[in-house]
Amino acid sequence: MLIWGCMFPLIQGSDIWSSIVGMLWMGAWILMGPLKRGLTIKFVTPKLDKKYPLTINRIDKNQE
Repeated sequence: MLIWGCMFPLIQGSDIWSSIVGMLWMGAWILMGPLKRGLTIKFVTPKLDKKYPLTINRIDKNQE
């Protein structure tokens, strides 16, 4: 995301393209947080629970 943001000055042409890319960048930035959390809960946590069963804390799991 940061590399994409650094490329804004490289956009040649009208301000319309710069605005479009900026809005797409902001939208992608906003979506990355929930997407990362969802992928962690869906894919990473079950694998860690299977690999390390003694570290599962059911009280924390029930709050989600």
